[in-house]
Amino acid sequence: MQMKMKKYKSQIIVIGFAVVLVLIAIGFKKTFSSITASTKSLEKTAERIESYYDKEPMVVLVTSRGDTISISAGYYRYSDVVKDGEIDEYDIDALESYLDKTSELDDDSILLSDINGDGLVNKLDLLTLQDYVKEKTSVKYDTKPNSVYYCLSTKNDSSSCDWKSSNSFKITKNGTYYIFAKDKSTKTISKPTEYVYEKINYSEIEE
Repeated sequence: MQMKMKKYKSQIIVIGFAVVLVLIAIGFKKTFSSITASTKSLEKTAERIESYYDKEPMVVLVTSRGDTISISAGYYRYSDVVKDGEIDEYDIDALESYLDKTSELDDDSILLSDINGDGLVNKLDLLTLQDYVKEKTSVKYDTKPNSVYYCLSTKNDSSSCDWKSSNSFKITKNGTYYIFAKDKSTKTISKPTEYVYEKINYSEIEE
């Protein structure tokens, strides 16, 4: 009887050990699958970060000094939140401030911040960007088209444009203007950028 009991105990131990091994194997498989999926996800995200923003081919930036404005146009990559041709800590800071609601982003920067491509801008995009910059340190890339024509118009319609190679315009009248840029080689035209000019009359202020 005792021999049978010992035999049953041994069998139970062997079966239990086998079950434990099976569970460990299943857990390892799940972990490995999770790591593989995570790696593929990161690779896919990195591909997106290293690709150009395809919803709006060319983005226009405007800087003003008195009655003279300067226009620059470029193609930007996802995650280049500050649109400076480099993906680095500045983009992390800008996105973090936006998510914390301590600063604003313009429409283009918000779209560039959808780093994982899920249609939302949230902490997941921030974490993805942080991981990417941590691994790469920073990434510089060329934002400029080979040759660009520029237009400053009072109409929100590029068909009325008198295209010029100069990116500097002097404004003489108060009003709302629309700025366009056109890639000479691809004929791609940017969406209109609205610019409101209002010259300050200092003599009236003094009075």
